[in-house]
Amino acid sequence: MKFRTEIEIEKFPFQISHKNRLVFIGSCFADEIGMRFKNSGFHSLVNPFGVIFNPISIAGILNDAANTSTEIQHHIIEHNSRFYSLKHHGSFASNSKANLEQQIAEQNNLLHNNLKQADFLFITLGTAVTYKHIQENKVVANCHKLPNNLFNNNLLNIAEVVENLGTSVEKLRQINPALKVILTVSPVRYFNFGMHKNQLSKATLLLAVEALTQRLNNCYYFPAYELVIDDLRDYRFMKEDLIHPNKQAVDYIWGKIEQAFLNENTLSLCKRVQSFNAMNNHRMREESNEFKEKIKSEYEALKQLLPHLATA
Repeated sequence: MKFRTEIEIEKFPFQISHKNRLVFIGSCFADEIGMRFKNSGFHSLVNPFGVIFNPISIAGILNDAANTSTEIQHHIIEHNSRFYSLKHHGSFASNSKANLEQQIAEQNNLLHNNLKQADFLFITLGTAVTYKHIQENKVVANCHKLPNNLFNNNLLNIAEVVENLGTSVEKLRQINPALKVILTVSPVRYFNFGMHKNQLSKATLLLAVEALTQRLNNCYYFPAYELVIDDLRDYRFMKEDLIHPNKQAVDYIWGKIEQAFLNENTLSLCKRVQSFNAMNNHRMREESNEFKEKIKSEYEALKQLLPHLATA
């Protein structure tokens, strides 16, 4: 007797190995999965501009990164003597406009350089509901806890999502023609406007993603949303807020990602890096010389295989 609908994930027509470079951008779920790859030894850049939920803001960040000129149109506003970037996460705020512009430029250069060399770009869409700064008439990535009366909100339509993201990917392909794009819709639910609007938002994103996979070459969909909502389908796989998938759910999705993208050799190296990280992260105050030598020896061995590995 079966008590749930388990989604079987077929192998994708390509594999991801530790030789590849990966970039992750999007919602907090992009952080979760991106860090799983990073902590498994992959060369990964994860949300350099922080968590970004809506497709318009994601597209804007990708457009800036694709721009080969040094001139970027900043959307910086001042409020109570503090400066905020409307295009980026809440951490992009400063008492100095010049410092904020420098922070943005540094992260944009980092993203640009990584995307030029990346084999895979993972984009995770969180919501089709956007906030717009009324005076600036610009969609914002984050409201920075500014007064509500400065913003209005809107539910994007499918065409807006497809056009903005499609154009961004096409621009990226000008600097990296071989870039493969993997789209996901975040299983995190957004209830600020109620359950029905969350469903409309997710439906918009799912239909837009389907259209994007038809419009763009080397553009694929991984069903993270369905794995939580239709496969696991139980509040015991949610955190206490009943909104975010818990560790057990993310572990399950990660297992499906391994099944879809990784071969046995890659999985073996993943487990070796994970074991090293576990050993390195649980070091005792007083360690024997033998243990220290074991850590050093394993790190040096892994560094030979993975030159990008962070310092132990």
